[in-house]
Amino acid sequence: MAVSARENVAVRTAVRVPAWAWVVGIVLVSTLCYYLLGRRMVAPFILTDELIYSEAAKSFAEHGDLFVRDHSWVALAPVYPVLVSPAWAIFTHVPDAYAAAKLINSIVMSLAAVPAYLLARRVLSQPFAVATAALSVAVPSMLYTGTIMTENAFYPAFLGTAFALVLVLEKPTFPRTFLLIGLSVLTFFCRAQAVALIPAILTAPLLVVLVRRAGWEGLKSYWRLYGLTAVVLVPPILVQLARGHSLTGLFGRYSFVSDQDYPPGAVAKWFVYHIAELDLYTGVLPFAALILLVVLARRLPPAAQAFLAATVALGFWLLLEVAAVDQTTTSFVNRVEERNIFYLVPLLVVALLIWIERGMPRPRRWTIVAAAVAAAFPILLPLQWMLNVSLVSDTLGLIPWWRLDVLIASAGWTRAILAVCCLAAGAAFLLWPARLRYVVPAALLVYFLVVMAVAEREWHRASRATFNAIGNTHPDWIDRALPSGAKAAILNTNHVSPIVIWENEFFNRSAGSVYYLDEPTPGGLPEWPVRVDADGVVRGQELGRVRYALGDDIATPAGAELGSAGGLLLHQVPGELRLRTLVQGLYPFSPWSARRVTYSRYGCRGGSVAVTMASDPKLFVLPKRVRVSSGPRQFFYEIAPARPVATRIPLTGEGGLCRVDFVVTPAPALTMPAGTAPRPFGLQFFFR
Repeated sequence: MAVSARENVAVRTAVRVPAWAWVVGIVLVSTLCYYLLGRRMVAPFILTDELIYSEAAKSFAEHGDLFVRDHSWVALAPVYPVLVSPAWAIFTHVPDAYAAAKLINSIVMSLAAVPAYLLARRVLSQPFAVATAALSVAVPSMLYTGTIMTENAFYPAFLGTAFALVLVLEKPTFPRTFLLIGLSVLTFFCRAQAVALIPAILTAPLLVVLVRRAGWEGLKSYWRLYGLTAVVLVPPILVQLARGHSLTGLFGRYSFVSDQDYPPGAVAKWFVYHIAELDLYTGVLPFAALILLVVLARRLPPAAQAFLAATVALGFWLLLEVAAVDQTTTSFVNRVEERNIFYLVPLLVVALLIWIERGMPRPRRWTIVAAAVAAAFPILLPLQWMLNVSLVSDTLGLIPWWRLDVLIASAGWTRAILAVCCLAAGAAFLLWPARLRYVVPAALLVYFLVVMAVAEREWHRASRATFNAIGNTHPDWIDRALPSGAKAAILNTNHVSPIVIWENEFFNRSAGSVYYLDEPTPGGLPEWPVRVDADGVVRGQELGRVRYALGDDIATPAGAELGSAGGLLLHQVPGELRLRTLVQGLYPFSPWSARRVTYSRYGCRGGSVAVTMASDPKLFVLPKRVRVSSGPRQFFYEIAPARPVATRIPLTGEGGLCRVDFVVTPAPALTMPAGTAPRPFGLQFFFR
């Protein structure tokens, strides 16, 4: 198709600037922009993931290992923690290291523009390849540069592997095959999700042979690829089997996949949902272009055929893997894990630009099919239960629709607006004038930036909320209070929110091992059980000598208090870890009690304890009675639903222990929070 004189001038001007200058400029601008945006993320909020990788990076910087909470844990993919570890090696104060890690993130993730350009250059002219590089770092998921997450390393590594796969499909020489296998291994060590590359690499040549109708002779040319893949895969498999371990043990913290069921119907449903969300995330047009190019594949040049084979293979296996795993892990939160599939976006962008550069060919029947399918997929998303706060950290493409749903308070209208927008995009694919084809990449860029702006606002809000949970203007308040090199054991009672513990661990090198009295915190991180003796001494098999301890007002350590924040109390331990007070009978993360509550004070010779007992008129209409036993004395109180009672109970010591028992009647069984088993609820207790 003929191009206008103005377009020719623009193209010639772009070509006169060396490609490397364009790509370097894109990387530099991207690095600066995302570093500035990342600074707005004042605290980690994707927990416990960010804590895990920061702990591993901190451990590698200090000792050369990948420990979590100063202990060996499951095998972690090493590339990302090692990559950001210089931040913790250079800066003593963790807030400074956190900022430096986000700078490293911005550089590394922005480097995705390089493989994106190289990949696009195989099938596109230089201006369009540069446009691909720019769009690859404009995707909303670049916001992960503000988080301590493996996405930062996996994104450029995945695109590098995709580029190498296209090279091999074009010409399967030994150097290209070695490059592909090496990048695949590197990508796997960025995150175990890269296991999907194995079937993709093995099936992509089949697609090339199918499109070219090359038969067995065509497939034989890929013997180097299949041979080297076997050489790389077989040894670790044999070693794992020889040790008597499951093969899924190679996946580290994701080894749980072997214990899950994968019902075909559920996997297929989530496969469709992930395709639909990826389609929406890219603005419909790239997905429609990919469908049309696949249909027209035999009319395309060999390089484009190789690109399409790589894109289809990588897309299918990555989406299938994510759908299979996510349908076993998201049954309660009902979300699409977009952060596990956004790596495919540059491939879809290249497909769109191939279609544009070839003059936007639109054979009537297949164009209608491609537009209809691409427009219909997002409408299949069950927005009525999918739009909720859980998608903020994982599914950026749905955040604008969630905010719209909250604004208009109608899932029906939200779906209707979504349908209109998708149908409009499908119509644009059918009717967009070819003479305005260069506007399409610009429109896609604007769409990405709008989604990013909405998502960034939510991320800033989420990070601010987690920062506020620390409860101190200095997030490294523990490091400031303790001598250099000292460690404070964390005594977890499940009374303080786990977010408070995680945030304080993240920002303080002095936060040491975590010990729990009843149940460990969620997340499965290394924690060890302890018990409290009759004399208040805390004992546990893994508990060594403790000089400093973090407790709370439920289990308060004895010794001088050095500071407090977010409900945590920092104490200097006098000789051995001993409690001053212990409250038993309250529910986790709540002041609510069951029927009985016990207050114990150790090393006690008398005195009194102040307590406030409160009900809730939204839950109860009748007053509650409380029998209080303190030594030989008993007291009785009646607590009206809207009238808390504040009192002081005298203490009687026996052998250095003062104990007060509270018995609440009635304590009816309630289902709180929703979805949990009924349990007895008494009163809210506040001791001071």
